[in-house]
Amino acid sequence: MQKNKHEEGNGDPVAERNRRNGSKSRGPKTENGRQATDLSKITHGARSKMHVIPGVESATEWKKRWETRKAEMLAWHDLRST
Repeated sequence: MQKNKHEEGNGDPVAERNRRNGSKSRGPKTENGRQATDLSKITHGARSKMHVIPGVESATEWKKRWETRKAEMLAWHDLRST
């Protein structure tokens, strides 16, 4: 019977090392640790689900910048359409 390459003890030293490493790395365990790493996964730009970074940016300022930028884009589009 042929061994599955993912089975323990298959002789591949890289796979065994990765398995040992993976068993140690499971992310933060405490609530403080989770909060500290929470913002590291933020996507930037228009596709972001979170437009304002808490404690860093102001929602009011972001909205003002967005409205200004939107008006600029619409004006540019109107110029190109005529």
